[in-house]
Amino acid sequence: MHVSSDRLPDHAALARGVAAALAEVSPVRAVRVIGSTARGAPSDHSDVDLLVVTPDRRSAGDLMRLIDPELRDPRLSLIVRTEESWLRTVDTGSLFALHVRLEGQTLHDPDHWLAMSLVRAAGIPPDVPGELARQRRRLRVYDELDRLHGRHLFALSDLFSIGKAAAIAHCVAHGEPIFVKERALARAGALRSDLAWAARSVATLAPFYERVRGREVGVPFEPDGDVARVERARRAAMALCRA
Repeated sequence: MHVSSDRLPDHAALARGVAAALAEVSPVRAVRVIGSTARGAPSDHSDVDLLVVTPDRRSAGDLMRLIDPELRDPRLSLIVRTEESWLRTVDTGSLFALHVRLEGQTLHDPDHWLAMSLVRAAGIPPDVPGELARQRRRLRVYDELDRLHGRHLFALSDLFSIGKAAAIAHCVAHGEPIFVKERALARAGALRSDLAWAARSVATLAPFYERVRGREVGVPFEPDGDVARVERARRAAMALCRA
């Protein structure tokens, strides 16, 4: 059922409400909001991204079922990590850990466990080569576009996601951690003139990413059947993923 936007809680209020609810109904170690809500600049269509650290393995669906139905907002995105997996993320120099440390806002951390892990993260260099390698591995599924049988919407969305992750990595490599998708692509193209064409090409894929996420937006071309355009997008994402 569609709910009018004037009846929805604002992003910050929703984040606080969900964090408090999770702390009451589940053994949650910590909750930290990231993304545009943490930056204080969400748009009407922004997700509310919450990192949730739990002592044992839980899925986002498991946790969503535990909270009040009124808090199960379609904008809500739970990124669930066990304590072990979060510390592994920190220790490997993950750019996700860097994002959480630099831009997140803690909503629940009664034992300061997450705070101490972020202090630990500050002493570990970000692994930019590792991040670019991860994105190249994601690209392998698109080596043979014929296997998609002309259905390209999800591929174009995924190519945007891969390309923007690589752009963020290039920004971090130049000492400018930028986690806003559009800004990271623009800045990566400015920092690496040899990649400017690729950054511009990937940026044009943003509407496909938004459409897959359920938003009614126009797209620059019809996604299905145009293999040549998808191949150009794949090559652009691959260029960004090179060191």
